[in-house]
Amino acid sequence: MTIPLNYDEYIRIIDGLGVDVYAPKPSMQLDTGNLTASQDFILVDVSDTTLFKHQTGDHIHMFHLDMSFDESTAFRGQVKIGFLVDVDATDGDFHTVLQWDFENAASEFEEDLNFNNPLIFNADHHVGDITANDTAFQTDVALSTVRGGTAFSGTGDVILRIIRTAGNVEIDSTMQYQAFPAH
Repeated sequence: MTIPLNYDEYIRIIDGLGVDVYAPKPSMQLDTGNLTASQDFILVDVSDTTLFKHQTGDHIHMFHLDMSFDESTAFRGQVKIGFLVDVDATDGDFHTVLQWDFENAASEFEEDLNFNNPLIFNADHHVGDITANDTAFQTDVALSTVRGGTAFSGTGDVILRIIRTAGNVEIDSTMQYQAFPAH
């Protein structure tokens, strides 16, 4: 077994024969542009392994997150990262994993988080807030994605939610993650 030189950029996977394999961690990058309204983005579409270069899975483990906020016009509101559960044609449940609250800010702010033990985006491991029966998340309502264009949200997807009450905000985000199958 050879461990890559830049170990932080790789994930250890046990293949079907029990052999250690090191594969690059997938990553995503998002620049929201200047937002003047509340908006939701799909950061990782867990069911799309074509545009999102991860293995097939039903939930995400996050290893690294870099968030940059430019609240140049006194942004007030909340920025949340979470995942979806029980998404159907009517609604879905949004499980908040990380949250930033902004009140009368007018500055730039950056958060760079490395997780020795990854954050697990799975309802079996979640203890945070849940917004149940949210009609913003439906299998027939398209959301903007980090890969450009739109996609329909589904169970397991990782979401960036911006809830704006005043001002504007621009967010740049980079995340390293891996998709994992159910246990």
